[in-house]
Amino acid sequence: MGQRILIETTVIIKYLRALRKADTTFAKAIAKYDRCFLSVMTVYEIEFGSARAGRASDLSAILPFVEILEIDQQIAEQAARLHSILISRNQDIGVKDVFIAATCLVHALPILTYNVSHFSRVPGLQIIPPF
Repeated sequence: MGQRILIETTVIIKYLRALRKADTTFAKAIAKYDRCFLSVMTVYEIEFGSARAGRASDLSAILPFVEILEIDQQIAEQAARLHSILISRNQDIGVKDVFIAATCLVHALPILTYNVSHFSRVPGLQIIPPF
């Protein structure tokens, strides 16, 4: 099966803004891991950022290197349970990040993120800090 990872939005944003792309965590991840994934929620976040800024989409720069994981019933159910737990603990991370975390949990993927403190609230989520 090889090494697999889900790359979270913060890693993609830093890549897209970087002048030296080869030095970014995203570039290092696609070289290190056999399969790299994005949640469809990250696609939404990148597209929304482009739309709000009034510029063309940045997705074409990253899509050749990743596979997109869609939201299905299993992820939606996991997200609902997870969101309920986090809210009951007063540790809400927002619905978009709940869906990203649920995608990782359902597909047994670690998450590569700059937002370690945020995602560390999610029980059972394996977090990979930037490298």
